[in-house]
Amino acid sequence: MFVKKTDKEIGNYLRKKIINKYGNVRQFCIHYLAKQNSALKDEPSEIRNLCNRFSQILNGNKSLQLYDLPYVTYLLGTSCEDILSCGMKNVPITIRLNNYNVSHSKNKKDWDEYLSNELNISYYADEYGKTIIDYAIEFKNYDLIKYLIDKEYISFVKNDQRYYNHLEFGADTTFKPRPNDHPTINYEFHFNKKLRTEVLSLAIINNDLTTLKRFKYKELPVQYDLNVFNPIISFTEYYDELFIDAIASSNENIFGEILVNYKTKIMNDKYEVTWLYPFLCEIAVVCIQKNLIERAEEALETVLNHNKHVFSEMRKQFLSSAKALKDSGLYKWEHAISRISDYYNLNKDKNIVSFAPLLPHSIEPVAFNIFMVDYSTNSKTINDLIANINETYNQILEIPSSFLKQE
Repeated sequence: MFVKKTDKEIGNYLRKKIINKYGNVRQFCIHYLAKQNSALKDEPSEIRNLCNRFSQILNGNKSLQLYDLPYVTYLLGTSCEDILSCGMKNVPITIRLNNYNVSHSKNKKDWDEYLSNELNISYYADEYGKTIIDYAIEFKNYDLIKYLIDKEYISFVKNDQRYYNHLEFGADTTFKPRPNDHPTINYEFHFNKKLRTEVLSLAIINNDLTTLKRFKYKELPVQYDLNVFNPIISFTEYYDELFIDAIASSNENIFGEILVNYKTKIMNDKYEVTWLYPFLCEIAVVCIQKNLIERAEEALETVLNHNKHVFSEMRKQFLSSAKALKDSGLYKWEHAISRISDYYNLNKDKNIVSFAPLLPHSIEPVAFNIFMVDYSTNSKTINDLIANINETYNQILEIPSSFLKQE
């Protein structure tokens, strides 16, 4: 038994599944027509009409019709229950043990049997390009995920930092390969940046803070690649909407933990950087949209305090270095500022700032991530917090130019 979602929710869910498999709605409609009648798939008017109808369905302006379901479920490789419940209810579509129905099962015997198969079929993706972990995430089967972790079939973090890189924290699997062209779990570990956060989203839903900490849920692998002398890294590829949404709705312990800063060692452990979770502003926005106003305010206050700290530290370090250079007698004040400014760096996204002057008697290099918020709401308190965050953000960017005004 399940509760049917609204037309709007079903439309949004269908859109994601269609884009994920076919790239765009038009290609999906062409396949739909081909399944109905192969002659129709080349008729521009038929394609246009079906695209218009599905556009209304995906926008929530029209209900998915009963006669659509056989075609839609076949083309998307899923069940009616999955579509109508927007992923909250799934049933196996075959009785043969495979990645799909084993990942749906709650029966440990099924898992044992499938994972011990001598052909190692559990290591490989199926004909839809999905592994056992993909389906376990899709079906929100956290019991299976925990089973794979506890049995050491999968791990997202090695204890040795030498294995960390910009893609992952040394993720590994004990699944054994065989000659096969299908994508494998090992392939996904190394090239699917969102696989870890998709698993962690389920850990959040299941209130499993122990696993979250074990797999460094606040950290991004690319943070370990930061070069304080040239901070070119970017966080953009690591944004995961489902993970952000899960954090926003998480229990108090998990939400409170995401507000706490953390440290990473970089450049062969030579330097240590203190971070605040890079997508904390995005979490605050989702909290606002979910009417979790107190959480949104708490997140934004944390960001504001972080920006203030960064401004204070960077200004102090910049001023100290500029004065040291001026006092050396080699430079006048403006020239000292100009010289020091060369070592004040921002990454291309302007959300990481570093200061690493390569000069005699220089300070230790420092780096921080910084925040600005492009959002407004009806709440004066929240708007004031956002305005203050953006003000301190601009102050951080303008530290070098602000000293040129001083004698």
